Amino acid sequence: MRAKPGNFVMGEAVPFAQAFTYHDEVGIDQMLAPDFFLPVKSNIRVGDKIELIQIVGDQVRAEQSVRVVAMGEVEITLRTRPGGELVDYDQQKEPEKKSDPPTAEQHGRLMVQRGFGSFVVINEAGKQLAEFAKKAEAEAYLEELMAGEQKAA
Repeated sequence: MRAKPGNFVMGEAVPFAQAFTYHDEVGIDQMLAPDFFLPVKSNIRVGDKIELIQIVGDQVRAEQSVRVVAMGEVEITLRTRPGGELVDYDQQKEPEKKSDPPTAEQHGRLMVQRGFGSFVVINEAGKQLAEFAKKAEAEAYLEELMAGEQKAA
């Protein structure tokens, strides 16, 4: 497998340490092969930076930032740049979903924290469910919780 010249783009034209981006559907490990960038060898020099991006369909799957550290007749040596470690988006966890509103089992009582100027709703186990600046807001929240408990019963 070799690089497709149309997917190899120069980010900025400078005399040394140019920055390129290469995107393809093949894996980053295949892009790191010594002969992969031979089709675009005339465009790159030792010291250049290449941002490798694996795009499959309409999703970025992985990326890595590398530096060209050596060039031979039939191979180009790439090394990971400091801070350019492989990012595999398929392996990253999905962001945790926000918790659902309190259920009937989580209903609690109103407790006033004196001296802090806040009003806290806690459940019978002592777990804090919500905190408000005004007592009326805390009471309204508690009433909403209790109304939900009556519907669940």
